[in-house]
Amino acid sequence: MVREWYGPIGSLADAFKAKRHLWALCLGCGHTALFDPRDLIIKAGYLDLEKTRAKLRCARCGKRRPVLVPRDEPWSSMR
Repeated sequence: MVREWYGPIGSLADAFKAKRHLWALCLGCGHTALFDPRDLIIKAGYLDLEKTRAKLRCARCGKRRPVLVPRDEPWSSMR
């Protein structure tokens, strides 16, 4: 039996343990993107969500500091 995640998701490691993807929403243009925390951990390391947010830039308008929100549903399988 797999234990479900309980508690807040405050870092990339927490998102990975909870099996949650992260939605990034640009406050400048409204562009959204879905990120896999495993890919972000490989690129940026085990950062909290605030530090990760500071490193992201919108692919559409180029503005920084989007809002990061964990997805409600866990991913279905590990790759």
